[in-house]
Amino acid sequence: MALIKCPECSKEISDKSKQCTHCGFPLPTVEDVPDGFCLIDGVPRDLREALNKIDDFPTMTPDEQKKLKGWIFGQCQTISIYGAEEILNIMLETHAVPKEFDGSYKRVGNGRIDSIQPPINKNVIKCPKCGSTCVTTITRGYSVLLGFIGSGKVVNICGSCGHKWKPKG
Repeated sequence: MALIKCPECSKEISDKSKQCTHCGFPLPTVEDVPDGFCLIDGVPRDLREALNKIDDFPTMTPDEQKKLKGWIFGQCQTISIYGAEEILNIMLETHAVPKEFDGSYKRVGNGRIDSIQPPINKNVIKCPKCGSTCVTTITRGYSVLLGFIGSGKVVNICGSCGHKWKPKG
């Protein structure tokens, strides 16, 4: 079961509902969708014009192909450009408009993912011995033997294992 937005009140409802539980708006089912229309997020979208151009797609210029993808994207409104591309691919394979399409996923590269992962920061100091990121940077202090000689040098100390090392750069 998935949640879709009601076309009338925009509140989330079950995709299995026959009508909106909030405003009572009747929701079309796949059986109610006429040929040439695709049910996207509970709303039938007219894709007959794109279907008429499918036979000419292999001979179209890349610019014309891009315009057709853009037209599908504009018709569907609630899907991403990648979803429009997938609908176009389905139409190219089957020479028919799909009765229903779920465009709620995000796509990166060639695969689908549920959520986009935040980038990992590569500039984090890690202990070379244990790999911990709990690192403190301090300056060496006064020594009884050497006095203040070398007291201005910077040293990293791992908070997990106690390893000391000189920072690079």
